[in-house]
Amino acid sequence: MDETYTKYLNEPQFHTEGKVSHATFARYVQQEFLPMSKIPEMEARCETDDNVQFCIDALANVKVQGISGSRYHIIKQTLCEPKIEMSNTQHKFCDIACYQWKCDSCGVSLWKENIESQNEEILNDKKLMRWLQWENTGHDATGKLTSVLQKEWKIGSTHDCFDSLCEQLETFALHQFNAEWHQLQFSTLQSSVPENIILQVMDFSKNYTIRSTDEVQFAYWDAPSVTIHGIVCYYKCPEKCGHVVTHEVIHLSNDGTHDSFMPQLAVDQVLQELTKIRVSMKYIVQMSDNCSSQYKSYRPFAEISRSQLLTMRVFFGECHGKLPCDALFSHIKKQLNTFIFKRNSRLNQNPFVIHSAHDVFQYCKTHLEKQSSCAEKGHKALTFKYITASQLC
Repeated sequence: MDETYTKYLNEPQFHTEGKVSHATFARYVQQEFLPMSKIPEMEARCETDDNVQFCIDALANVKVQGISGSRYHIIKQTLCEPKIEMSNTQHKFCDIACYQWKCDSCGVSLWKENIESQNEEILNDKKLMRWLQWENTGHDATGKLTSVLQKEWKIGSTHDCFDSLCEQLETFALHQFNAEWHQLQFSTLQSSVPENIILQVMDFSKNYTIRSTDEVQFAYWDAPSVTIHGIVCYYKCPEKCGHVVTHEVIHLSNDGTHDSFMPQLAVDQVLQELTKIRVSMKYIVQMSDNCSSQYKSYRPFAEISRSQLLTMRVFFGECHGKLPCDALFSHIKKQLNTFIFKRNSRLNQNPFVIHSAHDVFQYCKTHLEKQSSCAEKGHKALTFKYITASQLC
């Protein structure tokens, strides 16, 4: 706050009608400042969406007419009016030819000409500006040069930023259509799963690192991690009440790797679990991201071909989807952190201490697991399984 107030005093354009005191300044701008605990961590971002939005925000800041708002508003200006309405929903889509720029009325070039005609003076200005972009940047790690995706400042003229936006919009329409279409298909199927069909959403979480409030020196280097894989299942209630059951299954392991072995073993165990509770299933629809090493390589497809149940695997749009899994992972990690960071003091007499992946499993099995109960109208279950590293060899 003090630093911001000093900047305010040093910028005459901010106090043309007189300066205000520090207290008054703080009262007016305090809503713009948040404590560290309230600042959201933006994880699992889509770099394609962000890069387009960064360009739009930068051009809007320099008052380019016709460019403002969200990326969805801009992409609609490059497409025809949506006319194809999905059954049982209020969503409307353009023809697929529009998203592929095969329609004569659609395209970035027409929109670009319109914007240039409205902003000749601004776009021809040679004054430099800055905008953010996610880019693959050379990163020196352990002596070799690797490529990592990082947020970088780009510097150029207004026209450079506008050209960058137009170039990205060429592929953004189809990217956005794929994301919306897959999400709509998932939502429709989730809300009304047919009989004998199991809908599964699968994903890996970022490995959970076990910490403690009391550590000896060098404990940081020996902190164990836990591999977390989640499968959220949707199926008709076995008690024939007509409701859809949401059955969340979390697999924990000390393996530490994210490959195709764990998802397949997890699916097999889930099917065994559903068979025990008499869930009727003849067909499985599996939805996941398109990570080749986990769900899209030859090994997962070989396992599907050997399955006794008809299986369809659907891949969400790039960097989109898996919302049920993400919410589940956040809930579990929050519960673990709450338990771990209770200091071993007089106020916490619980002798149970988490030191390993198996300890995490024991805690979750005891405190977080719950069963679906049709009688109590609780059609939601949470199950935990443990997989050792030797089982994944």
